[in-house]
Amino acid sequence: MSLLKRSLAVVAIALSTVVVNVPSADAATGYDRCLPDRMCLFAEEDGQGAMAYFQIGSPDLALQDFDNRTRSWRNRHTSAFCMYVNINYDNSAGAGTFQAGTRGNVSEINKYSSLRRC
Repeated sequence: MSLLKRSLAVVAIALSTVVVNVPSADAATGYDRCLPDRMCLFAEEDGQGAMAYFQIGSPDLALQDFDNRTRSWRNRHTSAFCMYVNINYDNSAGAGTFQAGTRGNVSEINKYSSLRRC
């Protein structure tokens, strides 16, 4: 009988240490994960997947593991952001401009390597 009690005690202790990560009902999802005053890039369409966010920009999105990964964006900053196909804001291959307050998906053709406020 004492073996049964000890077994139950071990099970009770083990169960008390289980951590369950349940998102709250009001946890932000999609584009809404982007904080105010930030320019956010997402690895998937419609604000899904990995996210990187910026206040000024980045001369090389590889530093944030986002080189050629942007599939959608949300600009909650008060300034427009310019995206560049090459690192160090090189515009020779074309660029995109994302106005303040906008969001959307990026076409597969546009692969960006740097961005900054413009």
